[in-house]
Amino acid sequence: MTKYQVSLAGRTIELLVGDKEAASSGLRASYEIFRISDYRWLLNVDGRVFTLSADRNRDTSPGDRLHFTLNGNRFEAVVDDERSLLMKSVSRAYVPTGGILEIIAPMPGLIAKLEVEKGTKIRVGDAILVLEAMKMENEIRSPEHGTIVDVLVKSGVAVEKGEILVLIEPTVD
Repeated sequence: MTKYQVSLAGRTIELLVGDKEAASSGLRASYEIFRISDYRWLLNVDGRVFTLSADRNRDTSPGDRLHFTLNGNRFEAVVDDERSLLMKSVSRAYVPTGGILEIIAPMPGLIAKLEVEKGTKIRVGDAILVLEAMKMENEIRSPEHGTIVDVLVKSGVAVEKGEILVLIEPTVD
């Protein structure tokens, strides 16, 4: 079963999803999904049928806000898998030291690509670098608005968990 964290209507739950079964808080349910069109499905959960539709023309990845309608009721949720939760922790993987933010490697890996250089002006969410770990490319994003003070790594170099990668001087937006 794959583990997800679902935030919906102010609550966060852990959801385990298998091929035809899901579980949460000790409850288990069988389910089937039938695709009606690109953005619409019928969802059968233990014999109860629901219509489900998602916003059109919106590609989503784990961790994105998902807007959907279930039986005519509109919802917004954030669904994270284990990888997206790890990447969210990356955006919090910084240490303020005398006003300068240290962006830290959340895991060992290889610097696949640098998106910034010293002096680059950045905003919250801007890409800083791409860290390749376990054959997956993980984009490290800025947690603050600011200016890159120093880039302490180079593309193609291996880094260890906890290693300082980039220094940012925060600015007020």
